[in-house]
Amino acid sequence: MYFLFRVLALLPLPIVHFLGTLLGLLSLLRPRYRQGIAENLRHAGLYSPGMLLRSGIELGKGMTELAPIWLRPLAKVTGWVREVRGWEHVEAARVAGKGLIVLGPHLGCLEL
Repeated sequence: MYFLFRVLALLPLPIVHFLGTLLGLLSLLRPRYRQGIAENLRHAGLYSPGMLLRSGIELGKGMTELAPIWLRPLAKVTGWVREVRGWEHVEAARVAGKGLIVLGPHLGCLEL
């Protein structure tokens, strides 16, 4: 498994995302995973066949992104971030010397 992570970490991000897309689509072939994702989408009021497909793809991409995020230099992977909302709250807590618990949905790679 470590060897696979090392290989993924060396690949350009578009290739990592392509492989993740394939992994996500394959995960939807397993009834257990497909039903679990569909159930979560229904609970959120977001279920549609298109959303199920998109969720499976993003799940796979999130899985393959872990390798480069964990194994590449932080400065490199933080450069991949396109948008951050609410960062001012993090900075305000830091300046005030307060602790912070971050809760977020599975929209992107929270490991960063």
